[in-house]
Amino acid sequence: MAEAISITGSNYSGDKTSEIISLAVTNSDTVQKGLVRVETGIQKERQIERLDVTSFVQKRKATPISKGNVAIDYRSLVPQDIMVYIEMNPRDFEQTWNAEQLYNAYPKLVDRELTTEYKNPIMSQTMKRFGEFLDSQYWIGRIEFDDEGANVDPTTKGLVATDSVYSYFDGFLKKWLDASGKIAVGSPSAITKANIRDKFAAALKLIPKALLFKYGNLGLKFLVSYADAQKYQDALTEDVYKNNNTTEASVMKYNAYDIVPVAGMPENTFFLGLASSDMSSNFYLGINDLADMSLDMQKKQANSELYFIKGLFKMDVQLGFIEQMVVHTTITV
Repeated sequence: MAEAISITGSNYSGDKTSEIISLAVTNSDTVQKGLVRVETGIQKERQIERLDVTSFVQKRKATPISKGNVAIDYRSLVPQDIMVYIEMNPRDFEQTWNAEQLYNAYPKLVDRELTTEYKNPIMSQTMKRFGEFLDSQYWIGRIEFDDEGANVDPTTKGLVATDSVYSYFDGFLKKWLDASGKIAVGSPSAITKANIRDKFAAALKLIPKALLFKYGNLGLKFLVSYADAQKYQDALTEDVYKNNNTTEASVMKYNAYDIVPVAGMPENTFFLGLASSDMSSNFYLGINDLADMSLDMQKKQANSELYFIKGLFKMDVQLGFIEQMVVHTTITV
């Protein structure tokens, strides 16, 4: 494998800053915003047990006969393997303004290591980027995209070609598309600032009545892409007679229901449902162990100058009650 470090502009032309800046990334929106119930400690598989009781009311009788149904079923979380692995050579910094610091810390060539100044930000930024990757994997992932498997072209499903990298497990959208009893906004089309409120209204008409007027953290939420959230803000800003002016941020609510932008959600798609970090959520993330959600950096081997970053992860996502959410999407099964 080629070494990962690529340094541009390494010629010395004056002092450098004492700190390193890194590109802003979304990290894992889905988890940080408390939209999923995280199940940990899954060694192989875990069943999400679902229960409902129906048709149990009857007229009074002296000697009643049992009436009603107690339905229990399961949905599976089966974590799949994902690995992060990057190799790098500390001596790459000998050609930069870090050469003197590198020499002072490790005078002997055979001892050269990455300095703490670089270890920490490289590890931190790698983990942030991994979180950003996972957001897309959670929502649009499909095993069928695997180039060593079915090798399905994402463009045939309404996504873009580069989405083929999200192939480690089926994401929320794929699992919703494959489910029976799902509720979809009819005739889905591209979301625009002109029609986004109409689409939200259509979704609310389809949601089960028991969920209406549930607000806040444990209530209904519209989960939308960043692109569609901007369309909603534009719609409110450009209203002629009401809502915010162009110097203010829009209130991200529709009929008092929260609108939450989620990294990884594809454009022209939204979910309306219960999304929280507790058992009331309809969105579940299963992982092997919280301790796995970290990276390790070590020397590759005793006779090598290379160092590596490595992380091993197992995860899967699952939906709770399909019949208690409404989805609008132009993505196809």
